[in-house]
Amino acid sequence: YNGTTTGTATYTFIPENGSGCKGDPVDVVITVYPVPDDKTLTINPASATICENGTVDITVQTSETGVLYTLRDNGDDASLSPNYLGTGGNLVLTSNSLGTSLDPLTIKVTAIYPSALNCEFDLTTTFPITITASPSAPVPDNTSLSYCQNEVAAAADFNVTGSNLEWYS
Repeated sequence: YNGTTTGTATYTFIPENGSGCKGDPVDVVITVYPVPDDKTLTINPASATICENGTVDITVQTSETGVLYTLRDNGDDASLSPNYLGTGGNLVLTSNSLGTSLDPLTIKVTAIYPSALNCEFDLTTTFPITITASPSAPVPDNTSLSYCQNEVAAAADFNVTGSNLEWYS
């Protein structure tokens, strides 16, 4: 079977013994479920480089109504998102937090035809993801400074080491 809709066929089996006697016929219905069509996929952020514990959004263009879509690790097939139900329109799949593993990660989209068998099909486009480690926390000389009212704090009072520091008031 190579179709886009569910197909069925009925086979009739008639038992016969060695003497030529036939028994009652038995019908068996075979149902074949199609795999979903391959789809065009896009990713956000487009650079596919994220900070550890970040997420990515992958859009399935013109998803199939009633088909479930999920993100998985192309290496070990581990789930990276919940299932999303296709709507016939563009469908955004948001990954779970991608953790702190800095190992190479390639994400694939799996389409699941919801039937008794949950037929699965991996879409052909995959996305390599680079996970960038978060910077170390800055190290202040002390974590508590005290001032009298109307006394001005000077930047020299804050001795902090680290790189790419941003100051907020």
